[in-house]
Amino acid sequence: MGLRETFETATFNAAFYQDDWTLRFNRNEVRDIELVRDMLTTAQALFGMGAAAASLAGPIVGATASALSATFAGLNGVIIPHLVEAAQDETLGKSAQLGASLGKFALRTSRSFVDMNNVLMKGDTFLNSGDIRSWLKGGLWVNFAGIDETATIDSMNTLLTGQAINQLWRHQKVYIMGGGRCGDGQGIGSGPREGAYCRESDNTAWYLYHWEDYHGIKTILDTRFGLVRHPHGMFELGKGDYSAIHITDVIKSSLRAYEAASYSYTPQFALDRAKTAMERNVNPLKEGPSWEGISTVPVCNISQVANSQLEDDRKYYERSSILKPYTTKRHEQRPWWCGPICDGDLGKTRHWIEAANKHGFKSFHHACGDRDWHIEHFITDDGYSHEDGT
Repeated sequence: MGLRETFETATFNAAFYQDDWTLRFNRNEVRDIELVRDMLTTAQALFGMGAAAASLAGPIVGATASALSATFAGLNGVIIPHLVEAAQDETLGKSAQLGASLGKFALRTSRSFVDMNNVLMKGDTFLNSGDIRSWLKGGLWVNFAGIDETATIDSMNTLLTGQAINQLWRHQKVYIMGGGRCGDGQGIGSGPREGAYCRESDNTAWYLYHWEDYHGIKTILDTRFGLVRHPHGMFELGKGDYSAIHITDVIKSSLRAYEAASYSYTPQFALDRAKTAMERNVNPLKEGPSWEGISTVPVCNISQVANSQLEDDRKYYERSSILKPYTTKRHEQRPWWCGPICDGDLGKTRHWIEAANKHGFKSFHHACGDRDWHIEHFITDDGYSHEDGT
C-alpha cells in the first residue's frame, strides 16, 4: 500500500513532467525516441531498486539473501512488461517529452504493486518468486511499521532526476578525465575548477567536461577543431529544483560505476549491485545521487600519464595539453590527446572515445601529427602501426 501511494503521489509524478530537464541539460544533440527508451530501461532498474530499498530505514535485521532475491524478482517482473509496452508506444517519438513518459511509467508501476499484492494475498505464486511464504521468509516484513512515504518520494525523485540528466548527457559528448593529484602540477595541464572533484581517499582530481564542435569562423584548420566547455545545464545543479544533486555527485557516481564495470554498467548490473549492497546492510536510497550507477559518464583515468617519466613524452606527445579549463568568451580551450592516455592502454582509450560519442571525431588529436603514437592509428585500426607499416 505504501509503495502504491508513493508512486501515485501527485508530487512525485509532477516531477516527471518537467520538460525543464530537456531544456536545461540538452544541446539538441539527442534523438528523442532513443533517449526515452534508454531512460525507461534505466528507470526500470531504478524503480526496482528503490521499491526494494524503500522500507530499509535501518539495518536489514532478519533479511536473508533469498528474501531480497524474491523482492527483486517480483518487482522487476511486474515492471518489465510495462517497460516494453511503453518503449513500443509510437507516441514517445512524437511527444519527445521525457518527463511525461516517465510519469506514465510511474503510474503503470504503482498499479503493478496492486496486482502483485492481490496475487500474493490469494496465496498464488507471483511470477517466479514464489507465494506469500517466500516473501515472508527470513522475517523481512515481520513487524513492519510501513515506509516513510515522504522520504521515499524525495529519494526516488532525486535519483530519477539524476538518471534523467545522466541519460541526456550520455547522448552528448560529455565525459570525465582525471586521476592526477588534486591541485594538478604534474605536467598534464589543469582542469576546470568549476567542474572538479577531489577524491580524498587517494588525493586524485577528476573533471567533468563537454566537448563541443567548433562553430567559429571556418578555415581549413578550424574544421578539425573543437572546444571544451561545461556540460549543458551543469551550473543548474545544486540550485532550485536540482538542489539535491551536485556536480560532485555526478563524478562520484560515475567513478564508482566505472571502477565496478568500466564502460559496461548495464541496468541489470545495477540491480545486481544494489541487491548485494542491501544484503550487506547498505541502503542505496540513503546514498542519494552519488550512488554507483545513477550517473555513468565515461571516465578516462590519466593517472599513468601524470605519473610517467619525462622519457615517455614521445609516447604521450603534448601531454601538457591533456587537461584544459573551460572555454570562455576570451579563451578557446582545445586539449590534445596523443597516445594511449586512458590507463596507458590503447584499447581502453578507444573504448572511452566511443563511449563518450567522440568516435570519428578527430579534432582532439589535431596536433599529434604523424608521430608513432598518433591516436588515429588505433581509432581506425585493430592495433598500433608505424607509418612505414612495421
